[in-house]
Amino acid sequence: MFCSNCGIQLSAGVNFCPNCGTRVTVITNAASPGNMVMLVSLGTSTRGTAAALLSRICGYSDEDALLIADSAPITVARGLNDAQARYLAQALAEYGMEVSVYDGTGWREWESSTTSVWDQTGSLLAGVASALGLLGIGNRITRDMMHRTDYPYRLTGSRPPVFRVNSALRAAPRPPVHRAPPPPAPRPAPPPTRPASQPARPAPPPARPATPP
Repeated sequence: MFCSNCGIQLSAGVNFCPNCGTRVTVITNAASPGNMVMLVSLGTSTRGTAAALLSRICGYSDEDALLIADSAPITVARGLNDAQARYLAQALAEYGMEVSVYDGTGWREWESSTTSVWDQTGSLLAGVASALGLLGIGNRITRDMMHRTDYPYRLTGSRPPVFRVNSALRAAPRPPVHRAPPPPAPRPAPPPTRPASQPARPAPPPARPATPP
């Protein structure tokens, strides 16, 4: 079980999270704990691209996204339904990363569709963005999990099957990851201007002497 608020793994039988104090709600009608998407390796992707995608899709901070990219193999998201897991795995795999999906009982033998989840500008397609837009803090791993060595947050043993990308998609170049443009740099204030010099005032006429009565 995992805390719905902070995401820490819980021991069986606890009623409150020992980390944040949130009451534990046990869901008894769930068929499975959902899928875990694991970053096996960066593959042909760069560290910066991997971190940018993790930050953009999963909502990680830039610092945590870089930490995950440097910690592969490691879980990047958990508790996903099949559509979310497929979209996330394909979104990362199309950029060259090696990704595996674990459903709580075994590894998924999945292959991508023949259609990219990205458009020509590097933006997620509307349907994919809508499904992945549901990812939240409950799907991320915490900093505590990032530093653990126990399965399944980090891989141990044999290498799992990776999400296979269709050969046509693998050959197609991916556009750069779309990022929001940086805010414009503040423009320096112009130096104060001195007022134009005014022409000198003419001297007043001399006083006329008083005339005698």
